[in-house]
Amino acid sequence: MTKTLKIEELTAKKLYKTAAPELKEILEQSFGKEFFSEELTDIIKNYSDVCKKLNTKELTEKDFKQFGDDAKKMLAFHQIKNIENLFNQGWIKDWSNKSQYKYYPYFEVLSCGVLRCCRVSYVSVCFLGSVAFFKDEKTAKFVGQTFIDIYKELM
Repeated sequence: MTKTLKIEELTAKKLYKTAAPELKEILEQSFGKEFFSEELTDIIKNYSDVCKKLNTKELTEKDFKQFGDDAKKMLAFHQIKNIENLFNQGWIKDWSNKSQYKYYPYFEVLSCGVLRCCRVSYVSVCFLGSVAFFKDEKTAKFVGQTFIDIYKELM
């Protein structure tokens, strides 16, 4: 006879933190390893995930119709700012602090017209032209690669 154990997601996450390796393995098989991950780069795969994590409504182009032909660009800007907010996790860029680096994805257009995130750059002083700045290089690279389609809409 097989019995089923029902467990709340929050309870499972609390249990996982203090569980022995054997129990962690069982929980990971049941819920998936990414369910217990604390790393945003493991659990955020698209913009819908960003909205869920921020507990905010996912807006569409219709929400920006007042901008006419620029509605797609305004939506993309809104999305990038939400992504910046989520991934910086409270980190605030301080333009008066010259020793604080601010990272951003750097893109290039290939000869075939394809946009790619080719590297990450950083600045420590006021810089114009970039849409969002991130707390570290790893985050900026992840955002640039994962959300490249949103960045394309800004072009």
